[in-house]
Amino acid sequence: MDNVEIARLLKETADLMEISGEDAFRIRSYRNAASAIEGLGESIEAITRDPQRQLTALPGIGKGIAGAIEEIVARGSFARRDEMLERYPPTALEMLRIQGLGPKSIRLLWEHFRVSTLEELERLCREQKIRELPRMGAKLEEKILRGIQLYRQSAGRFLLNFAAHAAEELCAALAAVEGVHRVTPAGSLRRGKETVGDLDLLVTGEGAEAALAAFVNHPRVHDVLGHGPNKASARYGMEGLQVDVRAVPEASFGAALQYFTGSKEHNVHLRQRAQRMGLLGCDQNGRHGAGRCHDYRVSVLYLPVRRSACARSRADSDNRRIDPDGRAGSACRRSALDVAGAVGTAGTDGGRATGNQHLGFSNLHG
Repeated sequence: MDNVEIARLLKETADLMEISGEDAFRIRSYRNAASAIEGLGESIEAITRDPQRQLTALPGIGKGIAGAIEEIVARGSFARRDEMLERYPPTALEMLRIQGLGPKSIRLLWEHFRVSTLEELERLCREQKIRELPRMGAKLEEKILRGIQLYRQSAGRFLLNFAAHAAEELCAALAAVEGVHRVTPAGSLRRGKETVGDLDLLVTGEGAEAALAAFVNHPRVHDVLGHGPNKASARYGMEGLQVDVRAVPEASFGAALQYFTGSKEHNVHLRQRAQRMGLLGCDQNGRHGAGRCHDYRVSVLYLPVRRSACARSRADSDNRRIDPDGRAGSACRRSALDVAGAVGTAGTDGGRATGNQHLGFSNLHG
């Protein structure tokens, strides 16, 4: 059993303990242990089976957690987890992923209604039963219904705040690699979508290839899907978010950022407009015909045109379009900018990337 799976079992047990209202210190100890194991650079199972090693010597692992890990390695679960699953259904963990529901709310719903499925929860909301409970009202019912809808629509996807947190951690790690000039997120995270299917990061500078190696060797990265000189793909964290990191030439950064941030439909419209304007659209490597595609050539595609021309191109009226400086249009919500702004673009300090905490989207060119 790998580190990610062991960490997941400990974290889920902590979630069930929180629903049960147990001691906060014990809950935190399980979560800290899960985080430590997930970020460990060696196999926790190998350490457990090594008679010369002690789990308690690892940071965040106490005697009780060590016993739980040994039991997990031996039989795939442990007594505390089994006990919690007897008390609450497995769907209680699923409900934690519904926006608007927290551990206390789930416990209250279980105690009063014995809610065990999302369908039952949805029915109670539509029948306006939730508002009868203490500290719950009509607004919460609406929020839960919206959360259930979003959860169903986002199967296999990840909430924006989780993806932003992952991007912040990975951008900081890659920006610390010698010779890296910039590290910036693209894709649906940059567009501020409510959910993210995968995470796209762009890296420039002489150290870009070394940054790809640092990415696949990051302690929270696992299941490497591919690793070459220009791109690396792997999964991040126990949740399994796929991350694609691409090394791009500095001169092509603006074009690459536009290409990998825009949706498929947006890029199709943009290419159609480029053809009408006599420009060849930039390809995914930022090339423009026989030469390099400079940022101003990308920007010119967003200049206003006559109304008749606008009617021929949805791209001109598409409120999801990207501004020349790389910022998403009106679809990139203010809240998304606030969340993801912290992982904008790594600036430079004497040729070395810096891991600034509050790098906004407007500072894309150093």
